[in-house]
Amino acid sequence: MKILHLSDLHFGTETADTVETLIGLITDISPDLAIISGDFTQINARKEYETARELINALPCPLLSVPGNHDVPPFNLANRFLRPFKRYQRYISKELNPVHENETAL
Repeated sequence: MKILHLSDLHFGTETADTVETLIGLITDISPDLAIISGDFTQINARKEYETARELINALPCPLLSVPGNHDVPPFNLANRFLRPFKRYQRYISKELNPVHENETAL
């Protein structure tokens, strides 16, 4: 089983060329599973999540992801404590504690 692991993408600091190149490399690798751990965004901005979603939509395989500390609102304290993963769950995944099981990886 070929697993791709990415972490700390910090969308909001990228260029379009960087994202395009990353998608091309991922396609060339042709993983069976992609794992993206934490910090999809730099400051939890909607546009950053939209760019992250573009990358996810281009993945040639299933995704297992978990949010990071940059994926919660840094400035709106009410949302930071009451709904910290609202945008993450809207754009990335509703699941906050994902599990992947198959015959090869348990």
